[in-house]
Amino acid sequence: MTSRQYPDQESEERVVHRATGTDTTERSTQSTTAVDLSTVSGLNIPVTSAIYIIASIRATYVGVHVGFFVDGLKLNSTVVRVPTTAFAGSASFSGMIMWHISPRSANYLRNGVFHGASGANSSPVLGPLGFVTADAPNATITSISIQAKVGDAGNTVYIKDVYVFERTAT
Repeated sequence: MTSRQYPDQESEERVVHRATGTDTTERSTQSTTAVDLSTVSGLNIPVTSAIYIIASIRATYVGVHVGFFVDGLKLNSTVVRVPTTAFAGSASFSGMIMWHISPRSANYLRNGVFHGASGANSSPVLGPLGFVTADAPNATITSISIQAKVGDAGNTVYIKDVYVFERTAT
């Protein structure tokens, strides 16, 4: 927990990051169409809270190297971004991805930002990317899925250590 006291305020504002769900199992796909690679369920994140998601990723390739796509996101049953932007390079790599989602309300439902970084030889950083497929649900978030695919079925993308944090100010 971090807190900050402003000199002209009588109260102290506290920003709390609370881990609300995890998936620490390594999962992989060789699918060339989008799949739910990792799902964290049993969440109870209200519309008034921000959400922060981090995950470790890696990829291996055997055949044609045409990219690894791990920027897909599903909130509850709504796909807000299909995996469309590739990590590229000429070798296998590892890295991480992050999603930041601000509180949701009417007219503020495409409010997510994706960033990714890898040790790839080219395109080592992705983002910022946003919700382009659909609006986020204006409702309590109960599950979050990271979607992924590969550009060639001989390649494999992996995800592990997915952490979902709820961020609130008190």
